[in-house]
Amino acid sequence: ASKKKVISILIGITVMFSVFTVLRNDVWANQERLLKDAILKSPHKARTVNNLGDFYLRTGNLKRAEEEVKKAINLAPQSAQFRYNLGVIYERQGRIDEAMKKYQEAIDVEPARPYPAYYFNLGLLYHNKNNNKKAELLYKAAIAIDAKSVDAYCNLGNLYAREGKYNQALAMFEKTIEVNPFHLNGYNGLASVYCMMGNYDKGIEAYTKA
Repeated sequence: ASKKKVISILIGITVMFSVFTVLRNDVWANQERLLKDAILKSPHKARTVNNLGDFYLRTGNLKRAEEEVKKAINLAPQSAQFRYNLGVIYERQGRIDEAMKKYQEAIDVEPARPYPAYYFNLGLLYHNKNNNKKAELLYKAAIAIDAKSVDAYCNLGNLYAREGKYNQALAMFEKTIEVNPFHLNGYNGLASVYCMMGNYDKGIEAYTKA
């Protein structure tokens, strides 16, 4: 009887998740239809076209996302956001140099309306290419726009730790934790730097908090 009960529960769970999957797929299909219908009614609204591209990005259809966001850029060439969105798509596709170009364009197109993500994302790609100086400037720019750019503080900490600038790294990781007391990488970075400096007690304390 117990075995039959377990099997019944498992079948129930399977059916439940199947229903959820169908419902989720229906929601996605409805969103796509609504966006396409809006574009048919107002084909020159760049924002709506971009929203369709964003929908495809969120659902993992990068090819369609690229097509739609490029259309949006053609309709509104001065939109920094659309260029940034195309950069995100390129980055997801592994086209890093093209992504960097679009992030830079987003910064250049609307310098009077800076957005921290433009600088942070470009800084991260420079960081990954070991161009520490450029990455540092871009992380600092993101922080200057938004003092709560927690990941920029954390990445600066990683950058300084890589360069052996341990006191500066500690300051950045401490700032990371100040902005977000639950930032796991902030604590891990803090612990790692303390250990690099030979201060194992502090390192263990930070790892324990993590």
